[in-house]
Amino acid sequence: MLSRFRILVSFALRDVSKSRIVLILTIVSLSTAFTAIFLSNGILEGFTGTLERGSINDAGYLHIKPADEKAHIGNIDGVMDSLKTMENVQRYSLRSFGQIALKNGDKVLQPYMSVGIIPSQESLVSKTPSHLVAGRYLTDTDTKSVVLGTALADALHGLVYDGRMIGVGSKIDAFGLSGNQGQYTVVGIVDGKNFIPNWMAFFPKKELERLDNSMQDSEIIVDLKDPALMETTRRAIGRAIPGVDVVTWKEDAGYITDIMQGVSLITSSISLLLILTVFIIMSVIIFINVLQHRRQIGILKSMGASSRFIVSIYLLESLVYSILSLALGLSIFLLMDVISNSHPVPMLIGDFYTKVVTGNIIIAFVIMNVAAIGGSILPATLAARTEIADVLMGM
Repeated sequence: MLSRFRILVSFALRDVSKSRIVLILTIVSLSTAFTAIFLSNGILEGFTGTLERGSINDAGYLHIKPADEKAHIGNIDGVMDSLKTMENVQRYSLRSFGQIALKNGDKVLQPYMSVGIIPSQESLVSKTPSHLVAGRYLTDTDTKSVVLGTALADALHGLVYDGRMIGVGSKIDAFGLSGNQGQYTVVGIVDGKNFIPNWMAFFPKKELERLDNSMQDSEIIVDLKDPALMETTRRAIGRAIPGVDVVTWKEDAGYITDIMQGVSLITSSISLLLILTVFIIMSVIIFINVLQHRRQIGILKSMGASSRFIVSIYLLESLVYSILSLALGLSIFLLMDVISNSHPVPMLIGDFYTKVVTGNIIIAFVIMNVAAIGGSILPATLAARTEIADVLMGM
């Protein structure tokens, strides 16, 4: 049995290495497809990670909101005291929201959100305060100050996304629905690495509530010690604190699911086409090899080689091509991943870079090998059906 396997391997390797040019061209063409498969998975995972990081970094893992469509969280002091006793709750920050119009010269805009924060709390939960583009973040002693997201700062200056922002130190007027208004100094501009914070205006909490108190104490963002226990912690908070809804960052950022469905459809379609390409390439390569070696096949059959042995030679040959190509394709992708992580692409939704997921690589490895071997089955079967008489007549 072992000697038979050695003979099989010997035939397959000799056939593969007979023409170095063909071997190189085959490996290059297949490895290109394999690299593209790995890269499409890496892009999908990286894009997902970019969106998820942006949402979590902006507002933590859990968001506590008023239940029954109320505008305020009731008994806010009791709620905050309860959070202190939660084992997996690391930090939290109380927020108020308001509908505020901002005016800079003749330009009047309403931000996606105007949020009132306690800076010392916010900086412990959200990473947005550390993503300053210019100036500084709010402090607990600030009153007539505001921090703007990059997109909002851009829109208040001229055309949206033209790259020109309102400057730190500029004065803007703010108008609340209640009729209260005030003038505020822009002390900082932040790139929140996400859609939402980049279109937000950040006010000191008491100052925003003076302009519009309709959504005072309407959200608490929560950071966790162990994100893996997010669902358990959410249920614990819901049981301990009546009258609130506790949602995860995924539920509050539903747009991420919508975006990823579109991106996933594109990358999946590309992957399917590449798998089909590998199948066809391998079919063509093995079919050409069969045609070129009909005489050798006839000789093997005259010596007593079975059809199964002939088929096994070409299946093993396709496996050798596949493994060599996968090794090269994976090496190229890992090099691209290192470059991508070293030089991430700055985007409005955050810094994008590819991500390697071992499970995805293993799955792709198996699928591509199956596609390569599957592509060789038909020509290998045709080779096994070669008749000795036909070979002799064709000589």
